Amino acid sequence: MRRRWLAAAVVAISAACEDEHPQAESLVACRTLHLSDFDSFARSRLESLLPAQSQAAAREPVETRFSQWLLELKSRHESRLAGAFDYDLPALIHYVLWPAPPAPLTIASIAGDSRESPFEVAARFARTSDSTDPAEFAEVLRGDPLRLRRKALCAALRRSGIEPGAATAADVETVFNAVNRFLDAEQTALVEREETSADHFLDWSLKTTTLTALPMKIGMITDRLVETLVRRPGSRTRKALVVGPGIDLANPHLGARAPVTVYQPLELLASLLVHTKCDHEELRVDSVEVNPDIVAHLLQAIHDGGATHDSPVELVLYRFLPPNAAADPQVDGYLDSLFGMLAGSGESSLPPWEILHSPDVLHRSLVEIRRHWSERLSRPQGMSKEEEMQLERILERVNRESAVRARTLPVAARFIRRLGVFSGDVVLERFCRDEEYDLVLCTNVLNYFVEKERILALLNLRRATRKGGFLVTTENLAEGATEACGWSLIAQETFKDWDPQYAYQRAD
Repeated sequence: MRRRWLAAAVVAISAACEDEHPQAESLVACRTLHLSDFDSFARSRLESLLPAQSQAAAREPVETRFSQWLLELKSRHESRLAGAFDYDLPALIHYVLWPAPPAPLTIASIAGDSRESPFEVAARFARTSDSTDPAEFAEVLRGDPLRLRRKALCAALRRSGIEPGAATAADVETVFNAVNRFLDAEQTALVEREETSADHFLDWSLKTTTLTALPMKIGMITDRLVETLVRRPGSRTRKALVVGPGIDLANPHLGARAPVTVYQPLELLASLLVHTKCDHEELRVDSVEVNPDIVAHLLQAIHDGGATHDSPVELVLYRFLPPNAAADPQVDGYLDSLFGMLAGSGESSLPPWEILHSPDVLHRSLVEIRRHWSERLSRPQGMSKEEEMQLERILERVNRESAVRARTLPVAARFIRRLGVFSGDVVLERFCRDEEYDLVLCTNVLNYFVEKERILALLNLRRATRKGGFLVTTENLAEGATEACGWSLIAQETFKDWDPQYAYQRAD
């Protein structure tokens, strides 16, 4: 595997986690939450969430009732996570596993047609290990260094009682249809408002999420909030936590090409370096990740990357390039300043942006074009001049809308060593000690949880944050009020039509 793809994930982990983080062992050793882990305010809030008990059961100690409730919550929570990990499986089978189309698309390149069923290809993908015959799927694997695409497919097969190593096209089609029925039912529930979008792990781009459909969260809004927060009287930010969106990383289209966790820890570190005016040796930014496979991969990546020997680590940065849109000088200025500092070489020496094409957008477009143009493409006499002109216009649009800007940037090892990563679930686990962090950054995470899970997560993050510490999130927790779950709203920032971010302070 090329080092740049390994290194793209490296930025979420410390090069010297064990050597420079004496608490690393205790952080990794997560355990189940107990009611006694919380202060009196949080305990009172949690007790109000416990289900009504019979008169006999009510005599049980409240700690026992809380543990029973937590076990039930965990079962539902894990079931929803499994469903969320499946939500792009149909697109993986139907689009991503087909041979990669050339970029940009041309009439000549789309004229050929594959007679093989996508279920045959997917079954072969499930049966093929990296060590046996990766050649056919080299591009699929290169774009997915965490191997989440194969894991998602194999996990879905196993849940249906099918051994991936012996999967047939019929087996994959069975799973494909079952997942689609699940997604259709969930989408119907959401549309009919049986659950609000805030309480649902699915979103409106349920079956159409692609690399270019989600603009990269570049941290400009977080940077502005950090600048506001560090100026508050008594503010002290030396240790921060980024809550990792493991579900996003499992998406076969987003995959590891542009995971939010790649950028957020570095961006937060850079913001703290600039606005707190302190030496980088005083700062630390940790990441807690719900997906242990991601943590394991990052640990291996940092070992292979060589950052422990003070060599720079390459970060692959992607940005959505809207059709006919000029580059935003504010965004580019921010990125140049950020990565110029992290590279330690200044803005003038940064490599230029290059234009690439999202393979997922090209895959989808190619399948749809072949479906609707198959008869015209296969005519012995060829297409008419008018048809060629129409198809050229379609391809021009596809090539334009699949465009992604990319940059490969060196990040100095001294910054990587200020970062750490460990497994943990902010809903269900005591993932760190009490009052461990001065600042918590939790964007695009809380929206995956139903109300009770979200309350538990907020109280758990409050437990992990020192008195007077801050929480930055994309969720408006207060909904018109000024306080929620022991967090007081103190500031918010917006930029154009991006998701707003809200800053809360732990209220005591």
